[in-house]
Amino acid sequence: MNKNTTKNILLTFLPILVMALFIIFIFSLPSTYGIFKWNQYYKNLLLKICILPIFISLFGLFALIFKSKKIINKIFSLISTVLNIIFIIIIIAIVFYIFYNSNPSFAQIEPKIILLDTTGSYGIADIGIYFSTSNKEIAQCDYYTESNKENITSIKDEKKSLDHIFIIKDLLPDSIYYFKLSNGKTYKYKTPKTEISENSPFSFVVSSDPHFGRKESRNDITKKIIDLAQQNRDNAFFAILGDFVESGYSKSDWQIASKFISENFDSIPIIPVMGNHDAFVGGHRIYKTIFAPIMTSNTKSAYYKHYKYDFNGKKIHIISLSLLWGVEDFSIKQRNFLIEELSKTSKEDMVVILAHAFIYASGYNEEGGIPWYDNISAIKTLEPIFKKYDVDLVLSGHNHTMELIENDSIYYAIIGGFGGLPDPEKTFTSKGSIWYTNGKYGYAKISLFAEYFLIKFFDENNKILFENICKY
Repeated sequence: MNKNTTKNILLTFLPILVMALFIIFIFSLPSTYGIFKWNQYYKNLLLKICILPIFISLFGLFALIFKSKKIINKIFSLISTVLNIIFIIIIIAIVFYIFYNSNPSFAQIEPKIILLDTTGSYGIADIGIYFSTSNKEIAQCDYYTESNKENITSIKDEKKSLDHIFIIKDLLPDSIYYFKLSNGKTYKYKTPKTEISENSPFSFVVSSDPHFGRKESRNDITKKIIDLAQQNRDNAFFAILGDFVESGYSKSDWQIASKFISENFDSIPIIPVMGNHDAFVGGHRIYKTIFAPIMTSNTKSAYYKHYKYDFNGKKIHIISLSLLWGVEDFSIKQRNFLIEELSKTSKEDMVVILAHAFIYASGYNEEGGIPWYDNISAIKTLEPIFKKYDVDLVLSGHNHTMELIENDSIYYAIIGGFGGLPDPEKTFTSKGSIWYTNGKYGYAKISLFAEYFLIKFFDENNKILFENICKY
């Protein structure tokens, strides 16, 4: 075999090999598999792109077929060489762009108060405050309770740093805390009581899908909802169930989201959950930097966590999962985490699952007839686990609607009204659907009592849209 033949064989198979490696890389990124499964546009785009290396390979194949025709062989060989070089440069440029564009470094990251997956000695989840600065410096956090303003506790960086993490442990129950950062940012947070009664439930609020960076998103309504949630000091935290941004690869979208959340959340910690838009094309790296920089001794992953409260024997478990589109990114590792954490619960405990993608939901058909409602694969994968370990409530976004569903004593709530463009009217109603509305913005408040929990859906003007008493 002469050198020219070897070269033409290489040129024939090289583009297919490069494309195969590129597909492996793309599908290794969170959310990618879901994109091509659930989005007809990107599915068609991928199929069209896959034709390109086959087309290029044909010129190498023709060069082999006409190897005895020197002029024809030379022409096809030259075209094949040029196309291979262009194709490889394009692929390298795309990979470089993805890594460069999703580089999680920022000039600075605004402070945020975040709930942590560790529990203090009084049964209350710890909180963390994180921010980064443009220059290395020693930052400080001073805090005290309203009942004891003279007793100030100070936490200080050990050395000059760009990243500043302050973990506040062992919070006292039913106490108003003040936190002051050395950069001037202040927080005021009332911790929950440790005794649940008819007059004093454990409450938290939840909403999803603000989609910062999208022209149609109503950031003004997002702010109204945050303000309403913070007016009631009895809310322990605000869970945001993903799709913070429209385009996960867009650093400008993330900068808008980060600044907005820092400016508006000043009296309640958040639980962030990553959505499919957040993870898009490397966006998971930026999400982790902005919303999940604090890794405690209990942390198994930046994308799924277990938060716990222990109130005089009544244990509350809040487990967040990384379900971007459904179970496409539900890895064996995450499955083992879920089962391991659920095995620590009992039937007397309150168990809440937080996820971006829904399990059950009413909805409609997307482009290409893709069903945007009951996720069959997610139901088959997760419902048996939820039933086995007596999960009480599953809270999701993804659909920009609000809905409450009950199936086999498990409640599923969709709360996608945090400012993103509302979905069209449903054409399919999920079995067990108790209540549904679309075209509205809002949030849900969940109040946990000793024998039952109450879920209330509010619009952006704090009008109650629906409420339901749910048995454990």
